[in-house]
Amino acid sequence: MKTRFQQAIPSHDPCQEQKIEIGIAVTEREKQEIFRLRYRIYVEEMGRQPVAADHSRKLLADEIDRWAFLLYAKSGSELIATMRVNVG
Repeated sequence: MKTRFQQAIPSHDPCQEQKIEIGIAVTEREKQEIFRLRYRIYVEEMGRQPVAADHSRKLLADEIDRWAFLLYAKSGSELIATMRVNVG
């Protein structure tokens, strides 16, 4: 079974092109999507139990997210990766 990351890697078939969009989350909707992906990966797939996990809403966010840059990668409409960048 392939992981989400392996599924997102473009095929070696040169006739099949797959674009990956990279962006910075600016809307609350984009941020919530990132927090849901974090929860799914860290809590559901990896079995971790971070203190900041909101199990009722299935979100994983903490205080640092308020001032961090939240970057994302999408394959089509599917969010496939995120990264948090803190400056300063």
